[in-house]
Amino acid sequence: MKPQLVKRMLCILTIFLFIQTHPKIFVNPSTTIGSRQVGIRIGNTLDENRASIGEIVTKSRTINQPGNYILGNDIDGTIVIAEENVWLNLNGYTIFESTGISNGIVIEKGARDITIINGNIDGNQNPPTNGAIGILINEAELVNIENVYVLDFPKGIGISLIGTDSSFPIKGCNIKNCIVSNCKKGIFADHVINSTFANVEAKDCFEYGFLLENSRFNVLHACKALNIYGPSTHAIAGFAFQDSSNNLLKECIAKYIVNTNNIISLATAAGFHFWTNSPNNEIINCHASSMSSNYFAYGIYANDYCTIVNNHIQGLASSYIAAGISATKNCYLEHNTIFNIPADLNTRQRSIDPIEPAPPTTGPEKSYGIYIANGDNIIRNNSINKITWEKPTGTGEAYGIYSDTATNIIDGNTVDNISSGIGIKHHTDDMFIKNISFNNTSDFDPMTRAYDLTTGTTIGPYDNVYQ
Repeated sequence: MKPQLVKRMLCILTIFLFIQTHPKIFVNPSTTIGSRQVGIRIGNTLDENRASIGEIVTKSRTINQPGNYILGNDIDGTIVIAEENVWLNLNGYTIFESTGISNGIVIEKGARDITIINGNIDGNQNPPTNGAIGILINEAELVNIENVYVLDFPKGIGISLIGTDSSFPIKGCNIKNCIVSNCKKGIFADHVINSTFANVEAKDCFEYGFLLENSRFNVLHACKALNIYGPSTHAIAGFAFQDSSNNLLKECIAKYIVNTNNIISLATAAGFHFWTNSPNNEIINCHASSMSSNYFAYGIYANDYCTIVNNHIQGLASSYIAAGISATKNCYLEHNTIFNIPADLNTRQRSIDPIEPAPPTTGPEKSYGIYIANGDNIIRNNSINKITWEKPTGTGEAYGIYSDTATNIIDGNTVDNISSGIGIKHHTDDMFIKNISFNNTSDFDPMTRAYDLTTGTTIGPYDNVYQ
């Protein structure tokens, strides 16, 4: 037998014997510990080698050494990660806090390269009443959370990423394939940059599905905010952004967003809500449906310089204003589909089921497919139909496209089955061409053409088609 072959056989035998005599530190990634499968991911790829090695964790503790850790059972208490380069495999088990006053997992300031996968954070044993958080990330970098289910923090937050300010932001994080439910806020990110949220679902929350503040250059892809409801004095939103810019939302869904506050002037519900210094955001291929409130309801409420393309919006209800898309200035709106926007809350039952707050007794009804508040916007190739007002008494208004200012490009849009097709309050310097308006019943123009609300005259034809 050749010497090289002998050496290889001896090496293989040595490794085999070592594994057999040290079973606690070697786990086959294809098997389980108890009924829990082991698996650790780096980015988007399962790292089978690293998954096979780890220290077993059986109780609440602080992890202050780099390494791999694997839960061996359910844990009552908090896991604190206070070191870099830590991999924590929850191994299908649950971290809970029986006293209801502490967070589930805490990543302390300065930690980086942290991975948490495959398990549950549950406040159900004794639901927290003090605003506890499922997973709290403090001023950390390169945190990966994947395949984690956080539930039952009704006064707190499911997953919270907190940077101090622009000098110490959280960056480079990746939250993927997670579910958050029954929390006040599902996902909260403050001073977070260059991070990704992919296939994350926030459901049955009471204020926001996703809330980003002071955050920029983040990507939200294929995320969902479902059944976000409650009485708020400001906004109930699926996805909300404040003082946040240059973020991308792609293929996200906001559905069943309801503000149950009966104080009419304070209630807003929105699928995607960008307000207070939140410019340069992109919303692409997203879906918003079944937004309802006693005052404002929006599919997308956009700030300045936003790009809104290929979105689908339907089924909004409000006592005052319902708008598929509301934009301020320098926005680009193209190939959006907007339909079935009744403004009266009597329509709530068919658009929001089973949640049905009491409708208000007063308030006008105004419905808009697209509402433009300021100038220098491009509204191109959008399809808008079935926009109505349904106030039981009195008058209201409904427009496919309504522009409250000048210097907009309104080009190639189709509006049909609307009380008033397109209304331009100040059309000076507007470019209004190649739009199609038909089957509308206008109070202003029996020919259903675009109407200048300031001068009382019809705009066109300019290659626009009226039928």
